[in-house]
Amino acid sequence: MMQRHRDTETAGDILKTVEMQQIADAELLEAHITSCHEQADQLSETLMSLELLLVDQLEDIFKDFERNISDMVEGFIENVQGIFALIRDLENRHHEQQLVIALATLEKVVKSEQEKIPDDLATLLVDKDTVTNAVNASHDTHVQKIDNRKDELLARPNSWMNGLLKSIHNDEVKRNRKRSLVKSDL
Repeated sequence: MMQRHRDTETAGDILKTVEMQQIADAELLEAHITSCHEQADQLSETLMSLELLLVDQLEDIFKDFERNISDMVEGFIENVQGIFALIRDLENRHHEQQLVIALATLEKVVKSEQEKIPDDLATLLVDKDTVTNAVNASHDTHVQKIDNRKDELLARPNSWMNGLLKSIHNDEVKRNRKRSLVKSDL
């Protein structure tokens, strides 16, 4: 459809050129050329008015999009923070239960109530401080991994959103400049 329209324009341009070549009177030819320039200027002004209207509408749409995407990212971040608060709470409960079980196991080993235990576990069940330190170290490692994953999940959406908005803005600036350059070529 677009190619057909271009062919029609080209045929129309050719007819105008042939028509202008057939005009013998210089004043009539000059008037015809002036008329064509006026029509081109009027068309250019109309197109620039439409371009300005389009730019304004796109700005409004971009602001709405930016607001909506920001709200979505903020909602995601709030959910992530809530989930990670629960995960941290679960890790703290796990730590407390693990400490209770480890100390109870130590007590059984000391009283020789515990059946055969693996050698690597026996090296940890030396005394209360060793058991407590091992369980605390495990807890600290888990908390650090949880916090690192939370930080990673919170940084990504903002980075993604900023990159997306910048890309859209840059594309619009390029499009607008291209349209303005076409105007200046006329």
